[in-house]
Amino acid sequence: VNDVENHRLVSFEHGAGRVVLDDFDCNNLFCSPTGVLYLLPVGGRVIQKLVALTLQTVVAAESLPAELQFVAVGICVTKDEVIYVLDVDDDNDIHRILRINPSESLK
Repeated sequence: VNDVENHRLVSFEHGAGRVVLDDFDCNNLFCSPTGVLYLLPVGGRVIQKLVALTLQTVVAAESLPAELQFVAVGICVTKDEVIYVLDVDDDNDIHRILRINPSESLK
């Protein structure tokens, strides 16, 4: 659960909760069909995934060519771990949907 007010990610199992990440600001998160949790930190310029209680960067917008850079506000991931993000423009209007396959070159 993304506890926005307290800036943390909380896990619940068998009626008990535990803090998974603390001091964390997240805009959006999505659990893929394979059980991997993907996150969009505040600002939407990075896509991360949670691996063994550690955040790993999947892709950072500034590492991409200018025409592929993004400010993501929504995320969805397929069973094949292909990532779709909603990219917004300067007015915060949906600009495009980007398809990102981490196993393919993005350059």
